[in-house]
Amino acid sequence: MTGIDLETLVRAHHAGVWRYLRLLGCTREEADDLTQETFMVVMRSDFEHHTDAQTATWLRRTARNIFLHAKRKDRTRREVDLEAAELVMQQNAQDGGDAYVEALKRCLEMMRGRTRLAVLAVYGEKLTPSQVAERMGLKENGLKTLLQRAREKLRDCVSRRMGS
Repeated sequence: MTGIDLETLVRAHHAGVWRYLRLLGCTREEADDLTQETFMVVMRSDFEHHTDAQTATWLRRTARNIFLHAKRKDRTRREVDLEAAELVMQQNAQDGGDAYVEALKRCLEMMRGRTRLAVLAVYGEKLTPSQVAERMGLKENGLKTLLQRAREKLRDCVSRRMGS
């Protein structure tokens, strides 16, 4: 590793890598472990720091590969939109995603009723769609439609709050 010491690198990019992994669907504990693994790869590699943006991209790519390897190893098949997660992180890389996370929290606080319950159950409690549908007395397709609309509302709300 050349160009920057590991402590400075971790301080500057830890939160961004961790949030990216959460965006991919990791639990807090998984994100902690995989973030640590990502920086272990940096330590063992011939990584060379050029710019913060290039470093952030390299770290996300490394974290994504570790994430995918872990999912294959666990034989869990969750649908993850890697391109969408990468785009969100690129657009919010300046502050490690702090403003994005804050906007998302505010938008989620404004969400009400069964939409909020469904989002919290799927993304917060990590329940499967079939478990949430059963809990809420919905058909699984109905839940998928509800979640699709909720994601659109959250995306629009976050975009408005972020000024984009």
